[in-house]
Amino acid sequence: MSGKPVIALTFLVFSLFSCSDTNKYPIESVNVDVSYYLTALNEVNQQLAANKSNLSLRKRKLLVSKELRWPEDVTEDIQFLKKEDGLTYELVQYAIDFYQTYHYYEQLLNILEEWESINGELSGSNRWRIVAYLGLGRYTEAKYLLWNYIQDNSQNVEALIFAANNYLELEDSTRAVYAYGKVAEIKPDNSQLLDFYIPALIKLGYPDRANKVLAYQQLDSTNLDQKLIIGEVFYEMGDLEKAHEVLRGDLSSPVLMKRIDWFEKSLQWDSAVALVNQLVLQDSSVTALLRKASILENRGWLSSSYNLYGLVLQEDSTNSIAQQGAQNVGRKIAYLRSLREQEEKIPVLDVSPKKGTEDNE
Repeated sequence: MSGKPVIALTFLVFSLFSCSDTNKYPIESVNVDVSYYLTALNEVNQQLAANKSNLSLRKRKLLVSKELRWPEDVTEDIQFLKKEDGLTYELVQYAIDFYQTYHYYEQLLNILEEWESINGELSGSNRWRIVAYLGLGRYTEAKYLLWNYIQDNSQNVEALIFAANNYLELEDSTRAVYAYGKVAEIKPDNSQLLDFYIPALIKLGYPDRANKVLAYQQLDSTNLDQKLIIGEVFYEMGDLEKAHEVLRGDLSSPVLMKRIDWFEKSLQWDSAVALVNQLVLQDSSVTALLRKASILENRGWLSSSYNLYGLVLQEDSTNSIAQQGAQNVGRKIAYLRSLREQEEKIPVLDVSPKKGTEDNE
């Protein structure tokens, strides 16, 4: 079994291979690989081909399929069991997992409604409704349920993160920050705060709050994404030296790009040009060349910028960024040339002093 994915679980062995409803087996802890479940699923399907009405086989198929993350559509099996055995709690759980995995969101909503019309509210059903509404593009309903979900789970870190992440997907930064803020109150060292909450705070213009959350995080000095976030916090707080210090020594393209942005925004052109030259030296990609062309344009070195845009267009004449850049720089060069020509046409006035009056006397 070495080299294959391994799934650890505890389950009733009879659920896989027993064809008799009367056999009973103790609960065992078993480590099995994926091929074990594939073999089991194949056997169940073979048995079902000869005995389609066997409820135990249908249930066994759902159990094995769930462990394999639903390799085939089991809609027919769910409908058969619901008709013959009723909508049991176990069947609802299988159906929810399957419908969500296959993005059958209408069926997911229908089975939730069917269960609750008979048995009352199903624990966690709002979460599945949120998933379904988002999948169906029913964003207004999803937002409404998300807000209620936060209120109902105000002390549940996992639930709050679920809500916050979905609010980010919906581009509702305000409510995402609210939900992450709840997480920060309960568990300020939660790693997802570093990945999502701190960048959101920075984007919204709250670097001081971001810095307070950052103080609780377990940081990995070798993690590039984390270093970029930390550097951005210092930059937004106005501490440019610390921002650069966090990233100094790292010559990867994302780091150089970030530091070039900072130098450009603070009008430190010599430093920006030096870093962009270093970037192109180790990364001659189109992205790096276009970044240098942009820096040179903003620096005022128009001819060099125009030549770089032209170099990119030689390789790919359809590059729209290079086309637009070359056009903009070309217009600037033409405008400056016309100003120079107009200056040269202005006649020079003779302002030499007249001879002294004593010469006229």
